[in-house]
Amino acid sequence: MQNSTVEVGDGATAIYSKDGDVELKAGSKITIGKTLGEGQEAIGVYHTGTEAKTINNKLHSLTMGTGSIGLVVAGSGATTLNNDMANISLGEKFSIHTHI
Repeated sequence: MQNSTVEVGDGATAIYSKDGDVELKAGSKITIGKTLGEGQEAIGVYHTGTEAKTINNKLHSLTMGTGSIGLVVAGSGATTLNNDMANISLGEKFSIHTHI
């Protein structure tokens, strides 16, 4: 996604990837809502799988609601995270930028 905008509401996931490389291009923006409770967090990028993959994060901005998670790297595959994001806005109380 290049020069794109993705917006999702409370408890939603913006981008889901299983066993694939993720390219978050410069100029692009992701906005996610707040958590709806434990196990119902809004997530910017959820990456999972068993293969070794790469996430290249050059987003212009990531805006996160309260209790949300920006990037989740789950699964058993070795994932490389290249993080060169320009701006991040966290929710009021607690938010997590990257959870590995």
